[in-house]
Amino acid sequence: MSAGFVTRGKPRRRERLCALALLAFACFGAHAQGYPAKPLRMIVPLPPGSTGEALARLVAENLRQRIDQSVVVDTRPGASGQIGVGAVVRSPPDGYTIMVASVGPITINPALYGAKLGFDPVTELAPITQIANTTSVLLVHPSLPVRGMKEFIAFARARPGQLLYSSAGNASTTHFNMVLLGSMTGVKLAHVPYKGSTQGLIAVASGETQLMITGWVNSLPLAKSGKVRLLAVVSAQRNAVAPGLPAIGETVPGYEAEQWYGVFAPAGTSQSILSLLHAAIVKDLQTPEARSWFANAAAVPIGNTPQEFGARIRAEFARWTKIIRESGMKPE
Repeated sequence: MSAGFVTRGKPRRRERLCALALLAFACFGAHAQGYPAKPLRMIVPLPPGSTGEALARLVAENLRQRIDQSVVVDTRPGASGQIGVGAVVRSPPDGYTIMVASVGPITINPALYGAKLGFDPVTELAPITQIANTTSVLLVHPSLPVRGMKEFIAFARARPGQLLYSSAGNASTTHFNMVLLGSMTGVKLAHVPYKGSTQGLIAVASGETQLMITGWVNSLPLAKSGKVRLLAVVSAQRNAVAPGLPAIGETVPGYEAEQWYGVFAPAGTSQSILSLLHAAIVKDLQTPEARSWFANAAAVPIGNTPQEFGARIRAEFARWTKIIRESGMKPE
């Protein structure tokens, strides 16, 4: 009797599980089919004309073709990206507001400002995918008698606080990449913030400042004209984009400060929507048109999973928190 009861129970349990699975699949399909029913807004907390904005427009156009809805790019620069990120965090988690952002606003700002931000990008955003890594370089004004990292470090150490470096603004990636270099080499440099990387780069070319870490693409024309000198790529190893340049990590072991860009949604956005967006965005990173854009921008497409991207964000937040604490930096 007991055996007969158990035998009859197994199929009933399997039937219930199958029914639940079918219901979940049906709900997922219904949700995915109903979304999107209106245009999406893609916030970019970076200046117009920046690599991040150009990359966002590429992703937006490809996504528009995949989901058959307009994707409006909305640049919200200011306060080192805090304005744009804050707008996304406060948006409804319905999949109609997404964001393309870089490492600075996502991991450096919360490490520097903490609770003063009023929100936490690490926990209040849902990572969708990392789109790309871009190549940055350390460059100097030609008047500096240095042509490599060892020469530069020795020259700067002999002149503590005398060399001026440009950045795209306080708490920008260009600022903190130099802070990291100083903390790992013992070099003391003077920071001069500008309103964007372009202005900072012009300052180096004119001799107003002596050095900067900035993007490869923007700096290359000035390097070819002899107005700046490229010393090294900002990475642990040499970059195929600039094979003739050494990596800072070759001279300063452990130094790595890649500039990355990724796509986010407000935390709480449904998994079905996140999965749909992830699949659409990642697939288009492999098209010939996208690969051509990445090559011209000296960028490497990534397209990782939300879990992989989230793990990188948490690791970098912990790393920058440590760097900022040890350097004694305070919000300006």
